[in-house]
Amino acid sequence: MNSETFWFIFVCFIVFIKILFVLFAVLEKYYKYKNEENTPNSKWAIYWKERLEFIFIICMSFLCIILFYPFTKKPLVIDKDVRLLIFVYGIVILMTANWHLFIDNLPPWVKYVQSYLSLLHLHS
Repeated sequence: MNSETFWFIFVCFIVFIKILFVLFAVLEKYYKYKNEENTPNSKWAIYWKERLEFIFIICMSFLCIILFYPFTKKPLVIDKDVRLLIFVYGIVILMTANWHLFIDNLPPWVKYVQSYLSLLHLHS
């Protein structure tokens, strides 16, 4: 198997994982909407959604390592599909990050900057 075939299969696998993730996320929202959050089916959907998200993050991390490996002799060309995957990866990471760890423990100087910026906004 040459590298282009492997590359294509790997990217297709990542897209497949992402599609499955979206299906399980929709299924989870459906169970929440129907107030069936603690049913076995809902727990099953959440279980697979979380695992698929983890597999997606691992695969995308390997993709980034391969793409941006600094000691390669022949740099890989990033085509439209890979660019889209990296874009989606960035969005997923931002959406799934535990923002409460950062926002709830802001240092005091951040509040001063926020109040200063809000004053600047009011005067403009």
